Amino acid sequence: MYKVWYSPYELKLKKFTGFRSGLLLKIEKESFCGFADCHPWPEWGDPSARELKEMLVAQKNHPLLKASLSVAKTEGELRAIKKEAYDLSQATQNHTLIYNLNEVILPDSEDDLNSINSVTELNVDEKKQIFMNRIYKQGIKNNFHYKIKIGNDWKSESHLLNLFIKKNPLAKVRLDANSKYSFSEAKCFLFELKEKNVLKHIEMFEDPCPFNKEEWSVLNKFCHLACDFALSESEIVSLLEPKNYFQFLIVKPGRDSVENYIHFSNETQIKLVVTQLLGHAIDTLWSLGIHQRLLLNKCLVDPIGGCLTTDFYEDTIFYNQFVTRSGILKKYPGGWGVGFQKELNSLQWLEVGLWKI
Repeated sequence: MYKVWYSPYELKLKKFTGFRSGLLLKIEKESFCGFADCHPWPEWGDPSARELKEMLVAQKNHPLLKASLSVAKTEGELRAIKKEAYDLSQATQNHTLIYNLNEVILPDSEDDLNSINSVTELNVDEKKQIFMNRIYKQGIKNNFHYKIKIGNDWKSESHLLNLFIKKNPLAKVRLDANSKYSFSEAKCFLFELKEKNVLKHIEMFEDPCPFNKEEWSVLNKFCHLACDFALSESEIVSLLEPKNYFQFLIVKPGRDSVENYIHFSNETQIKLVVTQLLGHAIDTLWSLGIHQRLLLNKCLVDPIGGCLTTDFYEDTIFYNQFVTRSGILKKYPGGWGVGFQKELNSLQWLEVGLWKI
């Protein structure tokens, strides 16, 4: 039995209004101690952070709590043998996240707007050009691997994506619609990209629409598809002939059974793509470490991960210590496990009792 503690947190979104909430978990047993992030997505059916806290206090289990406590145990085992979760000397590459094309097409300042107006009247294409300038200002131009969130307006997004590729002819793009397109919209979107000769830049299209075998098999002929939230873990591992529907499987080490997915990948030759939960910095380090381990063990895993979206939130005492460059983590407070021992010790921890893990 392990003594379990929690520390609630909120992360302020940098580019949008609002917060995201989660729980840091700590487990202890004599001199043993381990940490993990428990970061829910209520939008996709998870309980809220408050509901998970109530379950934790009442000792009612939930798959997300079970996964997080399992991570904490494994993280603690690394601390016990004085081993880091992530080795900076063998850094892994990550894509750059562009969360919403439609939210970033406006100029950064009146100076940007005036500089264009002084030449010609501002039109739609020039707004898109300013969008590209913003991308450059963010320092993203040094990374050729992008993940772009879409799923709002396929016509507008296909146009924006075409402009993006024209400005970045070496770009490799991963699209993610979070199943928000209908099948018809996803098909029209991909046909438009094919007509504009953009499809060759698309590495994969994640959750283009709600999963349907017949529909995904059609979309799969346009480009490679990737499955994330469209199916549950149990649905994925029981799927027959999965390559008819997708070629990539998204793995989030903070919530998914990595070993089950490795076995599924070995059996089906579906390539794994390791990404983070977009939660706490603790999950960032843990996901980076799992990606690194799978690569070193020569698993069928994509070398480009999605574990370093550190600019998604305002700085915290954790995230403001990351130094990144071109999708690679260059520096963070090291230490055994996920590190950050000083920062973790400074938090207020609330005890919930004994758990069997």
